[in-house]
Amino acid sequence: MSDTFVISGLRDRRAAVAGRIVDLRRETDKLQADLLHLDAVLKLYGLEPAEIPNKGRMPVRSAYFGRNEISRRCRDMLREGTIIN
Repeated sequence: MSDTFVISGLRDRRAAVAGRIVDLRRETDKLQADLLHLDAVLKLYGLEPAEIPNKGRMPVRSAYFGRNEISRRCRDMLREGTIIN
């Protein structure tokens, strides 16, 4: 199979995505090391790092519904004008 512009583009895109993953893993490793050091210093001051809440929160996804499925179904029902008793 000849190396067409589509295959060339896909190869370039794959290389870019793989490189980004490597960069993010490297950054994650650095952040985990920073967190470990911060926790050690907090323990020196008598604080328990596990009691400190995280600033961000990850949404908990339901195993029963897909992403945005509930809101999409609600909008569909409103568009149809269907009322469930």
